[in-house]
Amino acid sequence: MRKCIIVFSVCLVFSPVMVHSAEIGWQTTVVDDSGDVGKWTSIAVDTEDLPHISYFDQTNNNLKYAHYSGTSWRIEPVDTVGVVGKYSSIGLDSSDRPHIAYYDETYGDLMYAYNDGTAWDITVVADVGDMGSYCSLAIDSYNRPHISYLAAGTANNLKYSYYYGFDWYTIVVDSPGNVGRWTSVALDAFDNPHIAYQDFSNVNNCNLKYAYFDGDTWDVDVVDTAGNVGYYTSIAIDSNNRPHISYRDDTNMDLKYAWYDGANWNIVIVDSAGNVGKFCSIALDVFNRPHISYYGAPDLKYAFYNGVTWEFTAFDTGDVGKFSSIDLGRHDFPHMSYRDEINDTLKYTWFGYPLSIDLVSFTASAEVGGVVLDWSVEATEGETITGFNLYRRELCASQPNILDGDGLSTELGWCKVNDSLIVGANPYSYTDGEVEWGVSYEYRLEVVVGGGCEALGTASVTTGVPTSFVITSIYPNPAVDEVNISLYLPESGVIRLELYDLTGRKVLVSVLDELGEGEQTTVIDTSGLQSGVYTVRVVFAGGDLGSSTDVSKLVVVR
Repeated sequence: MRKCIIVFSVCLVFSPVMVHSAEIGWQTTVVDDSGDVGKWTSIAVDTEDLPHISYFDQTNNNLKYAHYSGTSWRIEPVDTVGVVGKYSSIGLDSSDRPHIAYYDETYGDLMYAYNDGTAWDITVVADVGDMGSYCSLAIDSYNRPHISYLAAGTANNLKYSYYYGFDWYTIVVDSPGNVGRWTSVALDAFDNPHIAYQDFSNVNNCNLKYAYFDGDTWDVDVVDTAGNVGYYTSIAIDSNNRPHISYRDDTNMDLKYAWYDGANWNIVIVDSAGNVGKFCSIALDVFNRPHISYYGAPDLKYAFYNGVTWEFTAFDTGDVGKFSSIDLGRHDFPHMSYRDEINDTLKYTWFGYPLSIDLVSFTASAEVGGVVLDWSVEATEGETITGFNLYRRELCASQPNILDGDGLSTELGWCKVNDSLIVGANPYSYTDGEVEWGVSYEYRLEVVVGGGCEALGTASVTTGVPTSFVITSIYPNPAVDEVNISLYLPESGVIRLELYDLTGRKVLVSVLDELGEGEQTTVIDTSGLQSGVYTVRVVFAGGDLGSSTDVSKLVVVR
């Protein structure tokens, strides 16, 4: 058995083949046509928006790697010993260096390759007979690899290995029955692994399963049992550390999508138009919205949730799109690698805007009626601007996200300010009246052009210190069992706090004894309240200033 191999990079440099259009749209190029190539592709986009792709060269039975340098494609063999490279999965570390997990079919080993900038370091991770098919890789914040895979040689178990700096640690995650095909691993903000995979104990009714390590123990959920499901799973973790999974329903030949909202799994059929959903791959944008590439015979297809509905694109027809893999670039534009089955080639498609919208200025200022946002732009290519969106988050507190109507959440702390697109004349202005006193906010400006969107920039502001009695904040909001209500008192006084449901019925009363001047916080027990929206009414009775009242909204979830 091989234990460690050092392979020095031999690169094949091709002339530039990318042609960036002057207009927004999809661009497609053939990356490698030197033989029968392009199976088991995996893509990662680096900090410069440049693609890195691992894939299997079936002509030579090699693992190969392609990287676009900005002027040309650099293609090289990574491992050439035996039949290697199936189930390849690539990830980039903080220095944009590639790490690849893959299967050695000759020896039945799980393999791992890492490029340190000079050479490929290749290691056998698991070699106890038929280990490593259906492997998936993720890189943590310490640039260390985590790999999920099927251990078919023992008892068809789901296994997980990670490198902790000195050696590999391996554990069986799920073992009852036949489990572990179509694994996909992703890491949350704490570097804890989340794994989606298939339970194929009953080959006529396979299930989608999900395993999560919380720092102490592994938890395993059965996500979907409706038919023969769980094929081609792909997982991504949002900014709330919650999983989103794309997969294939083989019974109905559909593309499905499942996400966890913190309490329940939500499952939708994304695409049921024909024989679709094979070779699906998922990525989440900055607003935690899913982007999915997949094979919709005979086309490569792309589905994107825009916050209200799913949008679909099918392109590059002619039996293409197998072994698709997706990643998002700096502006949340999709990049996809896939195989052209007719020509036996590796292809790459990406979507992008030219730098046609320039942000001239963007400011935020605190006024009596709220925060006033002013901005000016310049369309250097004559683009027609459809409108703008504004997103806000607090810089002084981390509060949970409110899920939208379809259970999709925004990025941690961010919420959309405007209900409809902001339109008007350049320069633009918008007032956000839903702000609190004494809070620092950051705003993100997004332009909508031609059906797509691009983040332009951010601006920050602090709303100042209140001069009269006011509810300064309510958190967490939504609340579950308790909520903190912060108040500003201009002088010492007595507080009466009341909660009303949507029918106007008073559901809670709390009277607080004499409180001192300044900011005060009280904790309210909400464990006995039903899910819903409540009105918080607080009455302040002071000495010299008399009484005053302020109201706000509270959401309770169960």
